[in-house]
Amino acid sequence: MSVKKMIPPRMLSALELFLFLGGAPLLPLIWTNRAFRLALLLGSCAYAVWRLAGRIDWRHTGGVPPAGWWRTPVLRGVLVMLCVLAYVLMLEPEHLLALPRERPGLWLLIVFAYPLLSVIPQELIYRVYLFEAHPGLWSNPRLAIAASALFFSWMHIVFAGGFAMATTAIGGLLLADTYARARAKPGALWVVALEHSLYGLAMFTAGLGRYFFVPR
Repeated sequence: MSVKKMIPPRMLSALELFLFLGGAPLLPLIWTNRAFRLALLLGSCAYAVWRLAGRIDWRHTGGVPPAGWWRTPVLRGVLVMLCVLAYVLMLEPEHLLALPRERPGLWLLIVFAYPLLSVIPQELIYRVYLFEAHPGLWSNPRLAIAASALFFSWMHIVFAGGFAMATTAIGGLLLADTYARARAKPGALWVVALEHSLYGLAMFTAGLGRYFFVPR
């Protein structure tokens, strides 16, 4: 008797999620090499794409978004930037705009490389893969949103302290909500990737980048 016949499909899906999204973030705590961390992220992205094969229409998910698709992500991004700036001004004023002031070259590199090398792989894994590769798990869309936020937060365990995990839990809820609303329309990947990019760049620009840049 095959494993699939012995174990219910929903249980297999849940087991895969916990092994993949729960276990993979622990590996960089063992092997701390930056090259390994990048390879793990890209390898995880490749696995997610492989698991999604035949389950989604890439021409839809990665297609051209409808007119005005950028408005909500940009509005949310601006609001997050204002909140982050207010936080830094009130609690950590000495770090205000620290990265662009002190290391402008690195800041510019992050501005251009972060969306491509970090955001898109993460969105493929924590939004598209989670929602679309295991639809049988999500009888209620809110369950998928909550799971996406929790796993997304857990992934940030590689960074020192709990600040990254706490803030990404909130950001993960917003991003999962965006994807849940956009997935029925073309280009959902780009909608949520733009929003994610703006959230991350707000952190790096305002002065909180060290919480997401210095690994354990």
